[in-house]
Order: sequence, then C-alpha cells, then structure tokens
Amino acid sequence: MDKEELSVELKECYKNIFNLKNMLNFTQCPIKRMQIEDEILFEINKTLYMLEDYTKYRQREFTIEELSKYDGSLGNPAYIAVYGIVYDVSNSPVWGGGTHFGATAGGDLTSQFEKCHKRDLSKLKNLPIVGTLKV
Repeated sequence: MDKEELSVELKECYKNIFNLKNMLNFTQCPIKRMQIEDEILFEINKTLYMLEDYTKYRQREFTIEELSKYDGSLGNPAYIAVYGIVYDVSNSPVWGGGTHFGATAGGDLTSQFEKCHKRDLSKLKNLPIVGTLKV
C-alpha cells in the first residue's frame, strides 16, 4: 500500500471510529453497546497497524539505483539525497520538473548542495523527508 492509499484508509478509519462513537452515545442496549465497543477497538487496531506501515514507508531506505527512478519525470515524484537523507522536492516551487539550477532530482546531490549552500541546512528544513540513502 502506498502513502496515498494509506492516507485514504486512515481517514476512513477515523470516520468509522467517529460514527461508531456517536452510535455508542445513543445506544441503550448493553449487548449492542458491547458490539459497538468491539467495532471501535477493531478500527483502532486497524489504524495502529496502518500507522506502522506508514512509518515504515516514511523511513524507507533507498539505494542510489532506486533513487534514480524519482527524477520528477513521467509523473514520478522528485527526490534528492543530501547528507544521506532523502527529501521529496516534488512540490517545491524551485524544483519544477525535477530540476533546480542545473541539478536533477533522482540522485545524491550532497556535493552540489555544499557548493551552492555551504552546508546551510535551513534550505532543506521545509522539505518532507521520505527516507535515507543506503550506503
């Protein structure tokens, strides 16, 4: 399951829990209340498992070959690695089309970053981190 699918599923679980909670507030029958409570616990457990998957997705480890697929072309996201951290630059206005002042997404751009930004990590602080670069 990819990040977008997880996001949709997590929102669905939240909606189900909210609706079940409202049902619980208006249910008088003890047996029905127990059934609703069980359904709520099921949705909570499902949410916890999905969050674990989401965390694994966010902590993905990329090889340089895998990273090269994320160059911003053909509808792919644009990722760059700097100091071993992989950032998503897809929505960054200065990275239109997966390029930025001659640098191309899909690779380890640590040396280019150092040349231009002199280790000024503030340039990266607003970019989503999607994983690490496998050495």
